[in-house]
Amino acid sequence: LPDTPVKVAKAVVERLLETSATEGAHVGLAVAPVDGDDADVLVRAARDALANSIRLNITITRTGVAELEHTEPSAHTDTTRLLIKDLTEAAQADEPVLLIGEPNTGKRTYGRLIHERGPRASGPCVVIPCAGLVDQDSITKAFGDEAGNVEQCTAETAKGGTLILDDVGDLPLQGQRRLLKLFAQGSEDYGIVATTHRDLVALSSVGAFSRDLYDKVSARRIEVPALRMRQES
Repeated sequence: LPDTPVKVAKAVVERLLETSATEGAHVGLAVAPVDGDDADVLVRAARDALANSIRLNITITRTGVAELEHTEPSAHTDTTRLLIKDLTEAAQADEPVLLIGEPNTGKRTYGRLIHERGPRASGPCVVIPCAGLVDQDSITKAFGDEAGNVEQCTAETAKGGTLILDDVGDLPLQGQRRLLKLFAQGSEDYGIVATTHRDLVALSSVGAFSRDLYDKVSARRIEVPALRMRQES
């Protein structure tokens, strides 16, 4: 279950168990990259969790039974350790970071790591899934209205913390303009992390993505490798 919050992953599996004909099943859950950063580690984590589930006679568990809220990614490979080092340096530099990589590589989880290791770790970490902002109402709720009223928008709830713009490359042009207007007001008091699986430079060259927005969110670019690209696995 890659790049999925642990609570959500657990809820999905519980729902599957409820709707299936299986009774008395035990499940071991592993979530990437929290429980592992390569296939072997993830399988071992799931098997250990399954053993715990059977031993404790509960339906579903992870290896860290008492740590279901834990979001820190694991680092079993040199590639991931180097990635986390780069993320930590970016967090401490306190500048906008663009995380680039294929879908389901853990970009959102690594964005939370930047928040947790930066100067605003005690503040909120607010994630806005940009791919879901497809109409006027959802864009206004996320970034404020055309008149610049932003007091009630989701982005403003990140004040004192970090705003994660997940899949920013999927944000429609109207949403891009609204986000730029929000930034132009200079009111943001939060760190910015954006994630994308798209080539934003290529999109901006054909007018599909704002170059100004790209420059705003990409002060530092970090590539997140796909699991299959990690030679250690």
